[in-house]
Amino acid sequence: MNRDELLSIKKFRLGGLSGRARRIFVLTTVTILLTAIVVFATIPGPGGVISSCYHKNDGALRIIDSNDQCKSNEEPLSFNQTGQQGPEGPAGPSGTSQVYSIKEPGPFILLNTNGFQSVASKNVPAGSYVIDVKLTAVNGDVNKHNIFCTLSTGDTAEATVPDRNFSFPLDGNLAFGSVKLHDTYTFPDPGTINVLCRSELMSVKNVVLTAIKVDSIQ
Repeated sequence: MNRDELLSIKKFRLGGLSGRARRIFVLTTVTILLTAIVVFATIPGPGGVISSCYHKNDGALRIIDSNDQCKSNEEPLSFNQTGQQGPEGPAGPSGTSQVYSIKEPGPFILLNTNGFQSVASKNVPAGSYVIDVKLTAVNGDVNKHNIFCTLSTGDTAEATVPDRNFSFPLDGNLAFGSVKLHDTYTFPDPGTINVLCRSELMSVKNVVLTAIKVDSIQ
């Protein structure tokens, strides 16, 4: 930069201007800044609408102020920052469940002459359920016996319980067998889940009935 250029810059300093010139310079600068702010504030326009012009020939797209007009070789095109809200989707499952459970320690003596005997029951409201039952069958006789158990909703199970001389870790004088039941069922009205068992000269203890209410069974 030469001496003349430095001199020109020095002469252009704001302090070197007259009072009227300084006022004009400041007002002009403020006007330019306010105009830029207003233009910026109108993009997007009212309601979040963005205005643009689409060139008919080359497809060029330029964003314009909402008050501006497109040229003769352009087509106006407007769009929103956010699209319109779509329709509400279907409601999903509630994701909640209710558990109905009962524990019967027993023992319940089973005699074949009495047929099926109830060893546990649980009242439940209308709805769909996943049902699980587990129980322990005990044989104190010297002979082997079978035990049959059923849920009133439909599932059945059978277990063979050996004689009491069978080597068993829980009790050397008794023989034990496990029975498990499982079912899914829908009650149109409030109902009762029953666990029924039948055997000869045996007993049942530690009956656990659990019914989990679910939204639906697929």
